[in-house]
Amino acid sequence: MAYDVLVIGAGFAGLSAAALLGKAGCKVAVLEQDAAVGGRARVMERAGFRLEYGLHAFRHGDQGAAAELMRELGRPLRFVPGRFASYLARGKELIPLGDSLKNLYSGEAGQRVADILLKLVQADPADWYDQTFAQFLGEAAGDEALQEFYRVLGLAVMEPDPAELSAGELISFLKHAARAGGQIGDLQGGSRQLFDHLTEAIAAAGGELFLGTRVQKLAKAGKRIEKVEASSGEFAAGAVVHAAPVQGLFGLLEERHFKPKFIRRCKNLMPTAGIALDYGLRRPVSEIQGWIVDPQDRVLGRFPSNVDSLLAPAGKQLANWFLMLDPDECGDAGLVRSRIHYLRSRVRKLFPDFEAAVEWERILFLPMVDGAALRPKQSLPQRVDFSVPEIPNLFLIGDTTAGPGVSGDIAFSSARQVAPRIVQLAGKAGAA
Repeated sequence: MAYDVLVIGAGFAGLSAAALLGKAGCKVAVLEQDAAVGGRARVMERAGFRLEYGLHAFRHGDQGAAAELMRELGRPLRFVPGRFASYLARGKELIPLGDSLKNLYSGEAGQRVADILLKLVQADPADWYDQTFAQFLGEAAGDEALQEFYRVLGLAVMEPDPAELSAGELISFLKHAARAGGQIGDLQGGSRQLFDHLTEAIAAAGGELFLGTRVQKLAKAGKRIEKVEASSGEFAAGAVVHAAPVQGLFGLLEERHFKPKFIRRCKNLMPTAGIALDYGLRRPVSEIQGWIVDPQDRVLGRFPSNVDSLLAPAGKQLANWFLMLDPDECGDAGLVRSRIHYLRSRVRKLFPDFEAAVEWERILFLPMVDGAALRPKQSLPQRVDFSVPEIPNLFLIGDTTAGPGVSGDIAFSSARQVAPRIVQLAGKAGAA
């Protein structure tokens, strides 16, 4: 089976790249080991509820990376209209965040917050990618009154510790957020809408999607990938796109084909990790539509069916909760269990009627949420490029690569940046 391009992985990045390449005239096939598309953002149905694989945010809404890509494909996304107030969790209290974090603080502390936010949005991220947020703050990093504020900012990009977070990544995010008016977009019908659009675009361009197809080996001839060996047979292509975390690349192609520096960079990437608890509630327990943020305990929560009634049966409610873990904690089964119990208790502290309303619970242990935490050594300039010099027809995309953005945004932006390179290699530039 011969194609212009083979894409390995049907998550955000893989489906986006396949749709763009198909639009440019390439004959494309996508190989996905699971029985459904979506990867770490896949969607499932349960008892009339529509569930995603953990919590997902389309940062910057209709000005974000997903929306830009879908406009390029001529299939604009439909977002739920309106802006939804988020809340800060302090103990048992839920405090409205309002339009700006500086509203949480008064007097001198409020002025310091305003000054820091202004300094951040005026800075050049390129000057700060290799330094931490704490280094950016300097002496202000020790301000006890603002520790909560620092962690709220960091939690927005999934790295709440100022001593770990890349200042450049935070600056880049805040600049984009300022341009987009601080939007967080909710897709009508959830991520299913996006996956439907992408798979329809691939099919309309004559592309093929092979589900339940595990890639086993990339076979080389000279410097190039000659074929892809998979559970359903062998595939040949002019170019291969690895749209999965680069940490898994060496399970498909021996390390001897890559330079040591590249191998170290891939293997040393530290992901973000966590625990997700999803609940089907037999009755609503809260009217909150926005996010619930607990920076001290590194917890995020939502009642997404309050925003989009399609996500839960009439009269019921969907609730999603997430607690961040340090990746080195993931190997300790006892600790993971204790954190699950803690997250349950944290939710019930905020909503005393929660437990009585629970119809079902789903527990997800997620040793990889994002492929690379946004730390200085894993910031945009340090993540791997989309091309592999030693193998000219192998390309890398996804949230472990040097695409701009946060989390899923990196997947979309990496697909947009790599597609022209592949189109040129495939000789389809005139069709782009």
